[in-house]
Amino acid sequence: MPTPELQVQLDYSLPKELSVGRGTALFVCGWCFHPASATRSLELFVDGEAQRLMGQGMPRGDVFTALHPTLDAFGTAGMASDPDSPDDPFLRSFRSGFWGLARIGEREHDGDCEILLQATLEDGRVERVELARIAITGPASEPAAMAAPDPGAGPLVAICMATYEPSIELLRRQLDSIRAQSHSNWLCVISDDCSSAERFAKIEEAVEADPRFFVSRSPRRLHFYRNF
Repeated sequence: MPTPELQVQLDYSLPKELSVGRGTALFVCGWCFHPASATRSLELFVDGEAQRLMGQGMPRGDVFTALHPTLDAFGTAGMASDPDSPDDPFLRSFRSGFWGLARIGEREHDGDCEILLQATLEDGRVERVELARIAITGPASEPAAMAAPDPGAGPLVAICMATYEPSIELLRRQLDSIRAQSHSNWLCVISDDCSSAERFAKIEEAVEADPRFFVSRSPRRLHFYRNF
């Protein structure tokens, strides 16, 4: 009989490529259990570096229901097994949820980043599953030079704004709101997700050459998560 394998699934796929710059973090969440053994601990390995998860062993009623459609997850007290579920015979899927941050540091060269999930089982075995292999590239352009903060104006605040084909009227109102804040020591980085050339020109016009705004446009669509 073949040995059961670690069961792992992410709730959201990780990107296939990523621009890291000075470092970034990816939110990783999903579920993991082993059909034949309880799980003692889980941790991420990012390029061989162990990184602790922020949560594990969390309830996943959706997974349990999918594997035990005839059972009530809250009515299994006293049950040791479910012979009708070959994928989860010992009811381990309910406490299978995990989440954490995969921290990727600054790199000298482009290359792949390997993200693994390692499970240490109660019987002493250690199993690893590859969650993603991400192509890492440097930033598309050098960061804009920033003026030195004015110590007399309080701490420097950085505002991040992600745009895509924005309503120019609403964008102007948002920019005016930022300019009107009582705290004056700030800068705003606007990352545009490949809006049309016409709309991007309107964004630059709305900024009105204000040196506190730094505007950049991606050469292709990244969508919200990666753009931000």
